[in-house]
Amino acid sequence: MKSFFNFTTSELSGAITISVFIIILILNLFFGGDKVSSHEIPSSFKKLAEQLEKQDVSSFDNSKYNSFENDQNPSDSIKNKQKIPKKLEYEIIKLNINSCDTTDVKGIPQFGSARATKLIEYRDRLGGFHSLSQVSEIFILKEI
Repeated sequence: MKSFFNFTTSELSGAITISVFIIILILNLFFGGDKVSSHEIPSSFKKLAEQLEKQDVSSFDNSKYNSFENDQNPSDSIKNKQKIPKKLEYEIIKLNINSCDTTDVKGIPQFGSARATKLIEYRDRLGGFHSLSQVSEIFILKEI
C-alpha cells in the first residue's frame, strides 16, 4: 500500500483512523435508531393555535405592531431615500512624470502611496519614460 499511495507511516495511520471513524458514524446512522424523543404539544399552545385559526385575518389590527414606522418622520425613512448614483469628476492636470515626485503622483485619481512609489522607482530604473506605453509595463498599474 505504501508504494502505491506513497504514504508515510503516520499518514497511513491517520487515513486508517479517519476511515474507521467514518464507517462507525455511518453504521450508527443506520443501526442507531431514532434518538429524537417526541414530546407532546402543550395544551396551551394547542388552544392558542385554535384561536388563531378561528380569527379573521383581514380584521387583524396591524397598527400597534408597526408603531416604529408610524413614529418616524417620512423624510427619515429608509424606504423613501433614493440612491443617487455618484458621478466621479476629475480635473485634468498635465503632469510630467519624468520630473515629478511621489506627492505629485498621489494627486492622480486611484494612485496611492504604493502605486506612486512603484511609478517613481520604475522611472528611476529606466532613466526616464520615453513613451506612455512604458507606464503599462509596471505590474502594480496593470490592474487599473
